[in-house]
Amino acid sequence: RTACTAARRENGLWSVEMRDSRTGARNTVRARALINAAGPWVNDIINRVTGQNSKRNVRLVKGSHIVVPKFWEGRQAYLVQNSDKRVIFINPYQNDLALIGTTDIPY
Repeated sequence: RTACTAARRENGLWSVEMRDSRTGARNTVRARALINAAGPWVNDIINRVTGQNSKRNVRLVKGSHIVVPKFWEGRQAYLVQNSDKRVIFINPYQNDLALIGTTDIPY
């Protein structure tokens, strides 16, 4: 629950400002590298937070998922590819559940 409110390069490092949405406390950290792992909000981080523009666009997709009782032993996950090239994943979820789904519909 911490928002990245600004990020800029200073003296070869990233200076990243953050705000805790629960307490309002602000904090600044410095790092050699910054990874934008904002998912569908990646362009918002580039534009609003860093004040830069990117020529690249993220292709957004949405998926359908179900949670069922886990039906195999072990911690491995499975990836099933259909003949039409769609992929379905089967992942362990929490302790004894499985998350089954796909993320192949453009959004």
